[in-house]
Amino acid sequence: MQKRLPVFFSILLIFCLITLAQAQPCDPGAGVDLKVIIGTDPYPWETSWEVVGIDGTVYAYVDLDATYSENTEYSWELCIPFGACVNFNIYDSYNDGLEFPGFFALELDGVEITHQTFSDDVATYALNCPPGTACTAAEPVSLGQHQANIDNAWYVFVPDSTGLYEISTCMLDTCDTKIWVFEDCSTAHNNENNEGTIAYDDNYGGCGEQARISIGLIAAVPIYIRIGDDQDNCAGATIDWEIIYQGPLAGCTDSTSCNYNPAATVDDGSCIPHGSPD
Repeated sequence: MQKRLPVFFSILLIFCLITLAQAQPCDPGAGVDLKVIIGTDPYPWETSWEVVGIDGTVYAYVDLDATYSENTEYSWELCIPFGACVNFNIYDSYNDGLEFPGFFALELDGVEITHQTFSDDVATYALNCPPGTACTAAEPVSLGQHQANIDNAWYVFVPDSTGLYEISTCMLDTCDTKIWVFEDCSTAHNNENNEGTIAYDDNYGGCGEQARISIGLIAAVPIYIRIGDDQDNCAGATIDWEIIYQGPLAGCTDSTSCNYNPAATVDDGSCIPHGSPD
């Protein structure tokens, strides 16, 4: 499908664009200097970006339009208050990210902290955030019990064995908890629904208002876990949760069968040969 230029643009977004283009670094002692650098791809009008605090404060929003040149580097500078945890979100309206040679880079007080591209509709990078407050600042965890001290706490888990795992708040809490599991941070969010998840539970894990997920995981492949509640039902209370290894994955281990499961390590006798009526 041919990509087209947008027909018209919002006056508000143009005003934001002009304002940010003239933005200045922080006054001495006022905050942290953030420099956003965008290397446009052949379709700059598809790209927009924002800097948003985890408290919802929008520090910047820029929509690149037809006035931007292809394959050109642009930069903006803005001031982030000391201690403010923010997310840099970059979007592509065509859902194919930044094509080569496009990129985005971020600098804090003159030090580059990331220089990368993306190939989806959105990419997120957490800045100045304590561990666990954002997906890209996810706190590493291992098997066993853990305690989330904030709502929408983020964790990264890297299994050491391929197998079936349980992630659960069952019998550990009394409020209405939720669990979200993501493949990576490109689709991660703090929404209440299951959009972008590879596993999710609210009240369907067989444990009342607590959440429980059973999921097959591959050794050394990380997953990103968000622990939270339903519509602030836990009212800021800590949420206890755990990761349990339930055993190896059972399935068809015969690679010549039409239902071969490459993740299975225990054959369960379910293999179906090619040519079978089944």
